[in-house]
Amino acid sequence: MTVYFNKALYITPLNFQNIFSKEETKQIIELGEKQPFSENLVHSISGPRAPLGDERKSSICFLENNDDTLFVYHKLYKFMNDVNNEYYGFDLKGIETLQYSVYKENDHYGFHTDIYNGDPCFCRKLSITVNLTDPKEYEGGDLEFITSHSGPWTVDHFRALGSVTVFPSYLIHRVSKVKKGIRRSLVVWFIGPGIK
Repeated sequence: MTVYFNKALYITPLNFQNIFSKEETKQIIELGEKQPFSENLVHSISGPRAPLGDERKSSICFLENNDDTLFVYHKLYKFMNDVNNEYYGFDLKGIETLQYSVYKENDHYGFHTDIYNGDPCFCRKLSITVNLTDPKEYEGGDLEFITSHSGPWTVDHFRALGSVTVFPSYLIHRVSKVKKGIRRSLVVWFIGPGIK
């Protein structure tokens, strides 16, 4: 496993290569494509809502924890516990339902944070994005972050098939517009008591 991160600054995203095999990414895609999709929903304090203006354009569905998805939940839960213990040390109490996301040509998700989860007792603390698409199959659709005054940035290894990018849920990030092809990803949030 290769990890890319800035050891001096633990608020930056961490990227881990080869966490999911090509076969596993195909299996996740098959599970996602069987689900009913919602278009463009975002979450806010008042609950799910349509995006404002040009905020988001994509299709999402949710993969409940069941016999078919257990291997994904198990792998991500163990992986996140190891990463959290090594790098972040957040008080984590659970995992939200997996979100399968599809970005087609011209789809995108503007700058946002992932903090909100709808539960007043818990908040999202760590976010994960699993890249399910070979980077040769799409252009654009980059996972980009703002962590300083230098503006949005990304790196090529965020796009590697089966790679996992982990970051604190309060980081500002976006998915840039897909210029060509289709980008598929799995997103999951780990929750815990409010940050003190």
